[in-house]
Amino acid sequence: MSMRRTSHRLMRLLAALAVAALVTSQPAAAITYGQPDGNLHPNVGAMIRLRSSDSVYRILCSGSLISPTVFLTAAHCTTFLEQQGISDVWVTFDSKFTQKSKLVHGTMHTNPLYNQAQNDPEDIAVIVLDKAVNLTPVTLPSAGLLDRMKAAGTLNGTLFTSVGYGTQEPEPDDDAGEHHHHR
Repeated sequence: MSMRRTSHRLMRLLAALAVAALVTSQPAAAITYGQPDGNLHPNVGAMIRLRSSDSVYRILCSGSLISPTVFLTAAHCTTFLEQQGISDVWVTFDSKFTQKSKLVHGTMHTNPLYNQAQNDPEDIAVIVLDKAVNLTPVTLPSAGLLDRMKAAGTLNGTLFTSVGYGTQEPEPDDDAGEHHHHR
């Protein structure tokens, strides 16, 4: 089997597993309408870049810890940085991101099959962290779970929880004049 084909299968498997990992039987009240959820999803993190114009760390995208050293995110996020010549990237798992958040440096790996089209199923990437984090990774379901749920008639009506970082409402930081982002 060729390296490209193996890479393609691995990235597709990771994408399917990441989507399926969001399947839950619990209500999503903790994050409904963009409400901060504190530490209800500690393995969801934010991809951070250093903005060169003002040397401020900025959230670029969300993602999930899939092993102690691997953070799954979207290829459109890593491609954006690569196109700007940026290779340094960090991840934080702090529930409220500020300039003082704990950052873990990593190396981006963009899916080579990503074609930059909207809704591209190859829109996945990983960040391999320089050091392991002491958090339990997301529990990945078996491959094909969504197909089995569809065949069983249980896919429709199943609650999917979307967790990520974003600004709920601007909250200026007294010392930096910035906005906080919540998970």
